[in-house]
Parts: sequence; structure tokens; C-alpha cells
Amino acid sequence: MDIHFLCNVIITQILKSSLQHSKEAAKLSGINIRQRTLWIFISSGILGVIGGIIHTARVGSAAASAGQAMELDVIAAAIIGGTSTLGGQGTIIGAIIGALVMTTLNNGMLLLDVGTTERLIVRGLVLSLAGIISNGLVLLVIQIFFENITNCDIIIN
Repeated sequence: MDIHFLCNVIITQILKSSLQHSKEAAKLSGINIRQRTLWIFISSGILGVIGGIIHTARVGSAAASAGQAMELDVIAAAIIGGTSTLGGQGTIIGAIIGALVMTTLNNGMLLLDVGTTERLIVRGLVLSLAGIISNGLVLLVIQIFFENITNCDIIIN
């Protein structure tokens, strides 16, 4: 049973990534693009519903503004987890690690009794720093200020 599940997950990931890279190549190799794209959207919707149910159970009530102001944390968690803002793919483990980092940061600031405005500033700075590091702009800044560093062009590209 576990091997069957593992093989299905691996095959699904291969098919999904073939759709991301080249739809024409996937079509020529015999993959039903419409069916796979529909399945990817359906599974994304189901996972969104599960996340909404978990959030509602955690909060204890349902409100239209339930997820308001969580966008910064979600984007920061994805970027800290390794997802590039310039395009590309992230990993589930990376997103979990990013979410743990942001949750730890938020809980630590709550325990230290940091004000709401200061918490937003710190979370925004963490997001900015993670975005700069993930996009390799730090190397560009280092190259501009310290022109004697060699081979930075290879790393940036």
C-alpha cells in the first residue's frame, strides 16, 4: 500500500512538472494536459478547503475576515522556505520550515510584549531580507561595493 501511494505521488509530481516546463512536450509524450491541469486545480482547491477548516477549528468561529492580515506571514513563510519570487518552485518541507520560522518569530515577539506596529515592521523586514537573499541581490550589492570580488557573474546568473 505504501509503495503504491509513493509511486502515485512520484508519477503525479513528474507529470505536474512536465506540464510546468513544456506543455507541448507533455502533449507529444501522450499526457492529457486538460485532465492533469484540472486535477491540479481540484487538488489545490481541496487543500485550500482543508486549510480553511483547520483555521476555523483553531479560531473557534467562522468570519468573513478570518484570514485578514495573514498575507504577510504566508508570503514570508514561502520565501523563507526557498520559493523564489522570480519564478520557480518551492518545496513542501521548505514551506513548513518557513512557517515555523515565522510562527516562532511572531510568538517570540508576543511573549516579549512587542507592539503591533513594531511586529509588522519586523515581519516586513524579515520578508524583505528573505526576498533579497533568495533572489541573489546580496551578491550584486557585494559586487558593486567590492569590485575586486571575482566570479560573481557566474553565481548571479
